[in-house]
Amino acid sequence: METLDISRDRRDLQPHVTLARKVQQLPELAAPAPVQWPVTAFSLIESISGDPGPEYSVVAQFPLGSSDDP
Repeated sequence: METLDISRDRRDLQPHVTLARKVQQLPELAAPAPVQWPVTAFSLIESISGDPGPEYSVVAQFPLGSSDDP
């Protein structure tokens, strides 16, 4: 990118899950029950801020495990 004179964000990558955006005050909620969430792949998602809100696109997907897994 630098050879093309394109600047980039130099902060360290912080993987995260966004649960809410632009919340003014946290609601009082009971603790959630545990969830079983089988995962077979993960995705790299790009978010671009815009109006009226962010736009998301899948950049790449990565399978986990092998096709022989149950």
